Amino acid sequence: MATKISNPGKLTGVGGLKTLFLILTVVGLAAFGGALMVNKQRAWASFLQGHFYFAALAIGGLFFAAIQWLTGAMWSAPVRRIAESYTAYLPFVLLGLVGIGFGMHELYVWTHADHVQGDIILEHKAGYLNTKFFMIRNVIAIGIWFFFARKLIGNSTKQDTASDASPTLTNRSWSPIFLILFALTFTMMSFDLLMSLDPHWFSTMFGVYCFAGMFYTILALTAILTVWLRRRGLLKDIVNENHLHDLGKFMF
Repeated sequence: MATKISNPGKLTGVGGLKTLFLILTVVGLAAFGGALMVNKQRAWASFLQGHFYFAALAIGGLFFAAIQWLTGAMWSAPVRRIAESYTAYLPFVLLGLVGIGFGMHELYVWTHADHVQGDIILEHKAGYLNTKFFMIRNVIAIGIWFFFARKLIGNSTKQDTASDASPTLTNRSWSPIFLILFALTFTMMSFDLLMSLDPHWFSTMFGVYCFAGMFYTILALTAILTVWLRRRGLLKDIVNENHLHDLGKFMF
């Protein structure tokens, strides 16, 4: 079951953060526009790095929550809603992928027909590494993530007012399905967006490497936000030292 944030009226103070984030968004867009005029390749490389980082956070939050539902963990109830909130960024992941579509020619050598022709490795991978299939499979992956985010987090919020534990039990049934699809789609995204930057090099462990970084970052972000919300009094009577210790053990 989820835990509601105490004294939600204090959440109005978060409005200043929204304004700050809006300003930073405008500054980021302006900087990206300027970078395009100076060096397109480096600009799109920076865009790709940012896209992958925040996409990983968005889906990583759902991964963390799914693990808790699957195992029936109770310790994480006060902090799980924080991780769930990361999925609010998923629609922007789709927008980011559209942006990547405009910069693919600057990022990926396999999008250049003259580079592929005569290169045995690239010709062999052409059935997988081509723009159309790249976009289709990544859109499908994001669609899967969005479906499970709506399904699982929808049940999580229903639990706040439900008279029994049926929403949580439903999530316990859906979580293993999501986790299997997550493993496949996140690995695919890691291969497509990052590993294919150098299509001559490959590693079957690259997806695991990216996952390890993602999960550690999720735990760190959740710990930081938990401490911040607790200091503001929003989780004062909900989160105690034991919860922070558990997050620390996870990171360790």
